[in-house]
Amino acid sequence: MKRFSLYYILIFALLSASVLGWPDNEVNIIVQDLIVKYGQTNDIQTFIGALNHKNIEVRKKVARVLIDIGLPVVKPIIMAIRENNIELEWGPVYTLSKMGKVAIKPLVASLMLNRGDIRKGVIRALVLIGPVAVPEILTVINDESPWVRRGAIKALGEIGDPRAVEPLVESLKDIDIWVQKDAAAALGEIGEPAIKPLVRALKNELSWVRWVAASALGEIGPAAVDPLVLALEDETSWVRKCSAEALDKIGWIPQEHKTREEIYYYIAQQNWLKVAGFGEPALEPLLNILVDTTPEIHNGTTWALGIIGKPAIEPLLKMLGYDNSGRRWGAKEALKKIGEPAIKPLLLAFQNDDRLIRNGAAETLSDMGEAAEEPLIRALKDKNSLVRMQAAVALGRRNNARELEPLLDALSDKNKEVRNAVISALSMRGYAEEISPMIDVIRNEERFQQLLALEMRNPREAEFLIRDLKSKDRHVRWVSAEALNNIDWQPRNIEDKVLFMVAKRDWEGVTKIGAPAVEPLIQGLQEEDNWFRWEAARLLGEIGDVRALKPLIGTLDDESSLVRGVAADSLGKLKIADALPPLVRTLRDEDIWVRWVAVEALGNFGPTAIDTLILALKNEMSSIRRGAAQALEISKDKEAIKPLVQTISDQDLWVQRGAAEALSIIGVNSIEPLIQVFRDGDNWVQWVTADALSKIGSPAVKPLLKSLNDRNLWVRRGAAEALGKIGDYRAVAPLLKMLRDESSLVRRSAAEALERIGWTPVGDDRIYYLIARRDWDEGVEIGLPAEKPLVKTLHDENTTVSSEASKALDKIRKAGQSKF
Repeated sequence: MKRFSLYYILIFALLSASVLGWPDNEVNIIVQDLIVKYGQTNDIQTFIGALNHKNIEVRKKVARVLIDIGLPVVKPIIMAIRENNIELEWGPVYTLSKMGKVAIKPLVASLMLNRGDIRKGVIRALVLIGPVAVPEILTVINDESPWVRRGAIKALGEIGDPRAVEPLVESLKDIDIWVQKDAAAALGEIGEPAIKPLVRALKNELSWVRWVAASALGEIGPAAVDPLVLALEDETSWVRKCSAEALDKIGWIPQEHKTREEIYYYIAQQNWLKVAGFGEPALEPLLNILVDTTPEIHNGTTWALGIIGKPAIEPLLKMLGYDNSGRRWGAKEALKKIGEPAIKPLLLAFQNDDRLIRNGAAETLSDMGEAAEEPLIRALKDKNSLVRMQAAVALGRRNNARELEPLLDALSDKNKEVRNAVISALSMRGYAEEISPMIDVIRNEERFQQLLALEMRNPREAEFLIRDLKSKDRHVRWVSAEALNNIDWQPRNIEDKVLFMVAKRDWEGVTKIGAPAVEPLIQGLQEEDNWFRWEAARLLGEIGDVRALKPLIGTLDDESSLVRGVAADSLGKLKIADALPPLVRTLRDEDIWVRWVAVEALGNFGPTAIDTLILALKNEMSSIRRGAAQALEISKDKEAIKPLVQTISDQDLWVQRGAAEALSIIGVNSIEPLIQVFRDGDNWVQWVTADALSKIGSPAVKPLLKSLNDRNLWVRRGAAEALGKIGDYRAVAPLLKMLRDESSLVRRSAAEALERIGWTPVGDDRIYYLIARRDWDEGVEIGLPAEKPLVKTLHDENTTVSSEASKALDKIRKAGQSKF
């Protein structure tokens, strides 16, 4: 930084005064004041500091002197910018903007400074300089630092020059989601020239980009209506909602003759009553969003379909056969809402060639209460065997005693598959022994021996029963095991014992047997019944045999989220390195519970998984990055500190937070890198890291106390909040000083922190505490002692605070307590 002697500064001041015709007495006052200060500092910084003088005339004249000096003082002025001075009309920002072209390059270079307060002022100065700065700003729009890119983009947006449109369109593809967001917002500020690229952004695969693009189009006005109307059909609910809000902001009203637009508009607003009022035309839009499992969307959609009623039944039945579990679930819920009118179509669906549709119809009817009882009983005598079989399945899921006799009658059905379904239904309901009255009817069946032994307790039938313990039909196995149990049969060997316990679902007994049970349990992973697969996967993890590794990895793709989750948990218990890559892939599972289980499983591997998890922190999928951070939290490995610190700057907020949380759990060794990020990051990163430091607790107190003296108000504020959460009494004295901070935000955070610690306000500190808390009435009650602190607050950068302070002073004066 080039330094100047007091002599030259005074010459510039006097020349400027002469040329501009300033009153001599004012110049003399300013110059004399600066001479006194220069006598102590002999540094140009004091002169530049006068740009923040409370007197606006001083700021104006100092600014003009510095503008005359030009390039040599640009960098010092940039460093003089502070968050709380940005709003000053004649402060550093104004001075830099009036320097024009000479200040552009240093300002653009200053976007690289890791200080949010200075960066904000730099952007403001570039905006004030205007379009002439655009070419230089564009040179850094692809800088390797996301902070530089974001600063450049924000400046370009506020300047509003159409030359920036195409570069900003490219920034929509940036790897940093916040850069994408800022680029879309900047295009919105530029206006109509940006409509076409923003329309393209509405088709971006990232919902964040589509959401921001919709928001930006809402700022442009009527010219953006058509693309926003199309965005009402977006697959993501919050993009749809943002598009509707943007249209509202523009003043758009759905046209009555354009029914589709109206329907999607009201869906986006989640006005389900309006949507249902359209009747059959609303079916396609509602069915399109039925995949959304967000509770309010799902509940609203199924409610609307229930109101529409009969026209919705046929398409909902088709959806029972979809591969997507969310759509199947939604369809079943909607059909149940429709109720009685859906019963006959559901029964007809029993004849469908698609197994998923048949099973979905049976599951739906099983939950439809009394209205479905008689139709299901009648269906047991339907001409079509598929209908009879599915009716038995549905009745097996219910628990109404009146349905028992019809099921017993159905044991005489001529079709073997139907009889098997009936026996399964009776066993599910706990009525296995009630089958005995029908023994004569089914005497020629393969299961006769089992049923006879079950009823008559005949030891001679044991061989038949033992054979059927290996049956692929779980109900056959269960009946056989019950029969063997009734004849007091004792297993001959460990294999028989395992088969017997698996058939009875004596899971605790299977676990105790251990390794010999592994192969039957592996076979159990292929069962139709979700709960059986769940138990098999769980027990394989409990037993911990290496033979279970590959079968469990295969089960990570199971159709049931419950089974996938328990398979991930079991792999975590095995702790075999080959399970790591499949578990990392599971971090992208569509089910949040499965992802959480995979995180915990990975954390259980300890040092073995560290390299894999660190690599996963750079995965293109945010869910995997977030899961990796959470798994590293569980591992508590010090090797993860550096990569986690880097991950705090991730484009995904939840990844950032997960990384910070992991560092807080790792503990003391994370303090130094967290403090560094805390001081250098933007406001959000500072908040996340401050929260992490507070969770580390007492060891973080000393570095946080040092941060109370930082030049950045957001650092000071975050440090105060973190110290309050820690609750260490060592922070009281430093926080009391912060009650007098220049920023009202910092003062308030300091007051709240003192409250958390348990400090009791007394003396002068109480006055400053009340002002920081903005408790003006109590401050007025104190009277004269509150006057001096309130006078200081009149100059606060927060106009609301200064206004309230002024009102408080007026009340003290009216009470006759003022010395004025």
